[in-house]
Amino acid sequence: MVIVDKKLCSGVLTGSNVALYTAPSASGAKVIIKSIAIANNSASAVPVTMKFGGIIFIPARSIPANDVYILSQADQIINASELIEGLAGTTDVVSYMISGKEITI
Repeated sequence: MVIVDKKLCSGVLTGSNVALYTAPSASGAKVIIKSIAIANNSASAVPVTMKFGGIIFIPARSIPANDVYILSQADQIINASELIEGLAGTTDVVSYMISGKEITI
């Protein structure tokens, strides 16, 4: 078994639900999502939605203007080939970074 700590994904959210990260496809692979940071770089509050493995984990959470939301102990698992997806209520103003552990056999 190989466990790798890594930044799983980062970027800027759009107004459409898109795949941000795909877990490794190897049989038995898993990913543990450890930490999520979401930064609203605009002058208005923006709702953010994120899905892990097809399940809404962060449902339209309003991130205040010029503020950061940090979930430092997410400890959620997604399986082989499952996705992390996300969208924001306003395009190109919300940055995100998600870190975790990739586990392959």
